[in-house]
Amino acid sequence: MMVSVQFPGALSHLSKSYNIDSKKYWDEFIRELLGSNYKHLFSNETPKEYVLLYLNGSKIESLKEIALKNEDSLHILSAISGG
Repeated sequence: MMVSVQFPGALSHLSKSYNIDSKKYWDEFIRELLGSNYKHLFSNETPKEYVLLYLNGSKIESLKEIALKNEDSLHILSAISGG
């Protein structure tokens, strides 16, 4: 299945579509993708106060327990990075 992710600022090089083979949850996928950079945007599965999440155009409060679905699109916006 294909999902796309848009990251802010210095993480924008990771913004692209990803082919995901297994059933995963968004929080698990983003944590693996960002590695040590995860702590700059999230505190556990909750975005920091300067971060907004939009999944398929709808604002969400957390990535916790949201399963990845084919053609999902996640936009992560940050007030401190201009993006």
